Amino acid sequence: MIPNLTMDLIVPLLARVMNIYLAGQVYIVLMFALIISGTLALNRALTGRWSALPLFAFPLLYNYVFLVGLMNYIFGIGVALWALAGWVAVRERIWPIRIALSTACVVLLFFCHLSALGIYGIGVLSVEILRLWERRQQPWPLLIVDSSPAACRSWPPHRCYMPARPCNWCPASTGTSAARSTG
Repeated sequence: MIPNLTMDLIVPLLARVMNIYLAGQVYIVLMFALIISGTLALNRALTGRWSALPLFAFPLLYNYVFLVGLMNYIFGIGVALWALAGWVAVRERIWPIRIALSTACVVLLFFCHLSALGIYGIGVLSVEILRLWERRQQPWPLLIVDSSPAACRSWPPHRCYMPARPCNWCPASTGTSAARSTG
């Protein structure tokens, strides 16, 4: 499996019904719309109300990362913002809902960009650490049990991307001992 396929999957589908250049432009508009709407959705999930404050992110869309052409990464950031907003919105629900949402988001983010997947993971970790800090007066075993689905079960990207065997430089993968491989 190879990540960074979002543009390669979306633009050809759009090119079936429109010019290829227009399809690329629609992808760019969709990418920017994802980031702005994701910022608004995350703010809504965190504060519980709508605000115009996240619109200050709008001028930051035109940046060096965009100029370099990392379209899959930027698209992934928009998806990560929506995924994090979804995580915050369903945080107080039962864990199977959180696991299903997070697993779907992780698979989607994996195909967008691995860095966007990492940003989502850091966001979930931050939300969970803040939640543990706010509830520090409660008994720790209950807090750990409640947060364990967030820490363990909702983070399966290592199953998507890690090879089934050890790495190439590892002696176990080549069948040679460490002494023979160094000599």
